Amino acid sequence: MRHSTRAPRAALAAALPVQALLFGALGGCADPDRDDSGAASKPHPLDTPADVGDACATERIETVSIAVQIDGQAGPCPFGVEDNAPPTDAQISGRIEQRFELSLPADAVVCDLDFVYGGVGDEDGVPMRYDDQFFFTFGGALLAASDAALVAALPKQGVLPIYDWPAVRGAELNFFDAAVGWCLGETEGLSTCEIPTAEVEGALKLDFSQAVINELSYRAIVEDRLDFGFVTMGDNDSTDCSHDPFGFTIAVPFFRRR
Repeated sequence: MRHSTRAPRAALAAALPVQALLFGALGGCADPDRDDSGAASKPHPLDTPADVGDACATERIETVSIAVQIDGQAGPCPFGVEDNAPPTDAQISGRIEQRFELSLPADAVVCDLDFVYGGVGDEDGVPMRYDDQFFFTFGGALLAASDAALVAALPKQGVLPIYDWPAVRGAELNFFDAAVGWCLGETEGLSTCEIPTAEVEGALKLDFSQAVINELSYRAIVEDRLDFGFVTMGDNDSTDCSHDPFGFTIAVPFFRRR
């Protein structure tokens, strides 16, 4: 995932396997399976993240820009409602889940996720303020989180942590500086991220390598799911699960399965 700083358009861990490493520019190079028109004469298999990377390097790529908007929440969490726990001091007790579906063709295979943050400098990201903790997901897989300790409690699909509320309900709530931000692939040097601190206006800034994108895209195929998700969590306060509205534009290069 690359990030850009063009003018605003939106109002929104085990090591990765060797076969998921960078596969080249999206335009690709010469392919003996292509005909004179530039279209591949036979489809690539899409059975692994590596297959996705190979296909993205050689298939005909289209790109769509999508304005993503996540509505603000005033809080509190709906404590004790459905499978939320009653308010309990210093424990993850309630959450609010939000999803934004990406408008892509049903046969689309994602080759990149390019944030356009809307600022004019390299320091810009997605401005946000939240209380107490959050998960940010793509297709249910975690992209970023406000506390790595909560991520460690989640189940995994391959190398991807998957959002699961029962896995974190009742977990210890780390406050402010005690919570260490997390993003997918950062430990392995496959991403660079900035995670804002709770209750302080900051910026979320994510930049993922092609290896990470391949993993996310393959899961999207398997799960037939293309959406961003934002989950806010809290323990017992009236402002828990609150956050300001935020948005961004995402440029998505993709090809169509045949």
